[in-house]
Amino acid sequence: MAKITEITSMCKEGRLSEAYAAACQDMTLNPENIWSQRAMFWVLYYSARADIAGNNLQNALSRLDEIDNLSFIKTESDEIVSNSLLRLLSEIVKCCSDDRFDIMDKVFAIAGHYTFAPSKEYSYFLKECCKKKGWDNLVAFVEWWQLDNLLPEDYQKYKTDRGREVISTAESVAIAYSKALLKLNDKQKIRDFVPRLERLAQEHKDMMYPGYYCAKLMLALSADTEQMLDGLIYFIRARRSEFWVWQFISEIYSGNEGMWLACLLRASHCKTEEKFLCKVRLELMSYYLTKNDFARAKFQISKVIESRKAEGWKLNAEIISYVTSSWYRDYEADSSDPIDYRLPTDSILNRGANESIAVVTNVDCNTKRAFIVYAKEKTTAVKFKEVGFVPKQGDLLCVKWVENGGKGIKILAAERVDIASLKPLPYVKKIEGKVLRTEGKDFAFIRAEGGNCYVGPDKVKKYALQNKEEVNAVAAWTYNKKKDTWNWMCIKIEK
Repeated sequence: MAKITEITSMCKEGRLSEAYAAACQDMTLNPENIWSQRAMFWVLYYSARADIAGNNLQNALSRLDEIDNLSFIKTESDEIVSNSLLRLLSEIVKCCSDDRFDIMDKVFAIAGHYTFAPSKEYSYFLKECCKKKGWDNLVAFVEWWQLDNLLPEDYQKYKTDRGREVISTAESVAIAYSKALLKLNDKQKIRDFVPRLERLAQEHKDMMYPGYYCAKLMLALSADTEQMLDGLIYFIRARRSEFWVWQFISEIYSGNEGMWLACLLRASHCKTEEKFLCKVRLELMSYYLTKNDFARAKFQISKVIESRKAEGWKLNAEIISYVTSSWYRDYEADSSDPIDYRLPTDSILNRGANESIAVVTNVDCNTKRAFIVYAKEKTTAVKFKEVGFVPKQGDLLCVKWVENGGKGIKILAAERVDIASLKPLPYVKKIEGKVLRTEGKDFAFIRAEGGNCYVGPDKVKKYALQNKEEVNAVAAWTYNKKKDTWNWMCIKIEK
């Protein structure tokens, strides 16, 4: 009787037939002996690997059926066996052509006979199976696999050998499962998955697609538009510059022509490669044709034609039919927009936002940041790009903002406000008073109703303030870091 070490050596040397014969002899003599079954397992394992390398997947599956009949081979108690089986299953899936769903069903059936613990091999098996688009049993497979078995590293992006960054396993699985659910259109399964997808999007804001597919699933449930937007607003804000976000939101507003059009227009103005905008432009073109707005329709189809030619793509019959139409010949292309798309789409971005009057207390052009007071004893620094322009010290701004996950606030929109319209607030006010400046001092105070207001040396010098001079000023309730106190400070003087 051959020993297991001898049989595995034969396998590694490629003497598979000889190894199989020896293993069969051992099994005949000792069918219930665990070492005989382990020897047979390794013969079948190496034989299946050879079958996969030769693209003989049916033979490989037959080997796995034989392994399934080995009663003492358990994945729960043997990590090496578990990982070896998973590698075989994953390689069969990887080599399986996308239309061989019969093989996928067989792989699923075999895997279902075992219990696997979370591991890199188990995650890899899931990832490979989720690549099989159109597989009807993908939903059932993912549910059997159980997404709670994902490892912490499955939520991290990784880089290929060539340095290309790839989305995480968790995100790619979420995408595949969402698509499968949309195809299956099982309302209950969709309802069950949406909260998980929402958590994924909230907890992993670096992931691009969970929020998008969460919205797609909610749309499939015919969820209320406002409810959907409230649930996805953090995602929309994070991806506001990406065309496909606005393209999707246009689907949400399919019953509201004005909002639908505004979202499509915003998508068409996003900075991206023109080839990605073809669908958006074709939708706009079709809309313009229904309005007999042939000049604008011509511009959109012209951009599509230009893009397709640049990519070396042929024009399909539909596009050719437009090009040969009389309206295409008779009108000059018009690139203008029929509506101001910014206002309605900005209203989406600003959903649930706070609105405050803020005063700019300091500007740092080196770091491109402005320091503002936006509420009673609330101050923060904001980047110029958040504001949308370069503010000046003393500017009054109407800002829309949201909490930024414990990291202060995030400015969504800002616009200058005329100082004349300022109403008294607990943290900013207009004052009238007399300058109090001690001789030889480079700072001063303004004596005004409600108390003195400090004037820093920069303001004293800038406005050449003299003692007892009457001035009008803007004061803000600001924080003195050195003294750890709040007090009124002059921000701007209007002589």
